[in-house]
Amino acid sequence: MEKDGINSFGAYLELITNRNPVVHQITNFVTANDCANAVLAMGGRTVMADYIEEIEEITGAADSLVLNLGVPSEERLQSLLLAGKAANKKRIPVVFDPVGCGASSFRRNAAKELLHEVEVSVIRGNSSEIQCLFDKYNRMRGIDAETEFDSICTVRKFAEKTHAVVVVTGERDIVTDGDKMYMIENGCKEMSLLTGTGCICSALTGLFLGADTKAVYSAVCAAACVGIAGELSWKRYGECGLGHFHMGLFDMLGNMRKYLVADTGTTERRKLDKKVELAIKGGCTMVQLREKNGNMKEFYHDAAALRRITDTYGIPLIINDRLDLMLAIDAPGIHVGQNDIPASIVRRLIGAEKIMGVSAHNVEEALQAERDGADYIGVGAVFSTNTKKNTKNVTIKMLQEIVKAVSIPVVAIGGINCSNVKYLHETGISGIAVVSAILGAVQAYSAAKKMKKLVISTLNVNNKYSSN
Repeated sequence: MEKDGINSFGAYLELITNRNPVVHQITNFVTANDCANAVLAMGGRTVMADYIEEIEEITGAADSLVLNLGVPSEERLQSLLLAGKAANKKRIPVVFDPVGCGASSFRRNAAKELLHEVEVSVIRGNSSEIQCLFDKYNRMRGIDAETEFDSICTVRKFAEKTHAVVVVTGERDIVTDGDKMYMIENGCKEMSLLTGTGCICSALTGLFLGADTKAVYSAVCAAACVGIAGELSWKRYGECGLGHFHMGLFDMLGNMRKYLVADTGTTERRKLDKKVELAIKGGCTMVQLREKNGNMKEFYHDAAALRRITDTYGIPLIINDRLDLMLAIDAPGIHVGQNDIPASIVRRLIGAEKIMGVSAHNVEEALQAERDGADYIGVGAVFSTNTKKNTKNVTIKMLQEIVKAVSIPVVAIGGINCSNVKYLHETGISGIAVVSAILGAVQAYSAAKKMKKLVISTLNVNNKYSSN
């Protein structure tokens, strides 16, 4: 996927993180919650409004519009039409999902009226729905696909006729704008046991379109996301039952937004050194290396390599948790948590010259860390993060209380990115620690530079603990 500098799936994920697009969804009540959660998991925002008195205003403030035929009525059709026309007026991209359009003549006529009155960027449906719109198949006993295409040319012709990108989801997803055509074979057969996976795909298509208006590439990314999430969720949760499989979809969608703390599980090892160096050039002033479950021999070599890079640029390398490794490579510092070796013991072993950071989640822990000789306090997770599971968030209020209670620098940790760093304004912290916002970005240098600028302007800090 390459056009105008957007050439990878990762690049689209970075756009979503940076732009945090708002998706206005008029969707059906069966899947509304799932569609909203899918957009949120991937880093977007969503609003769902179909009241005719407010629909134009809300649509006009969104970055994209998803029109889901859902459970239709005359009133609902009017809302869909009004929202679609409002989006067209402001050149906001529109996704149309003709749910069950072959189930009744009312649905068929409603879908065709909408396509006639509203210019849509993407049409997403199963094989029966798309063929119904193209007058190839007119009978459905529900909303699920009952037929397969007699020819892929049918999809291409429909795209040409409607001047829209057409997405047919099923065992094999087809995406075409009439010129380019993509086949996506991610997913698993068990996804057919869940209601609403197609609607989720439509919602995510709206999300990607809200970040970047190149419809065919956005549609490919959305279809791939849902398929991959389905595969991974079934692999992890399938044995537990359909309920776990269902909820696992959102876990996996959220995990796709991968994570400067240098976590060797976040990026491929062969790319770690390069990404960290680019991050340093972009403005990172301290690097922490973390490894929870990997091979310790590999961890040692990673640490030694990063020590050479950080020494070159004159910034400290902090080893997370592993006192033995910190001593083995003579790293400038160590960061320990509440469940690690007591900070007072660590300080005695490393001496007074080395840097020691200590994690704290409340004022009592922070004060004890200061008494034990900590040089800074790491407080988090301040936002939800995928790099640490089962971690309870620390409130902004608690963060402020910790800052007031101690005399040493406080660094906020956990789930921080360019979109939410603003909420740390006036907390009094000395810096932030990030993973995904930089290492998960396609361009680590640009991501670090942007984050550094935000940290300085938003938090009014510029010291060795900032953009950690």
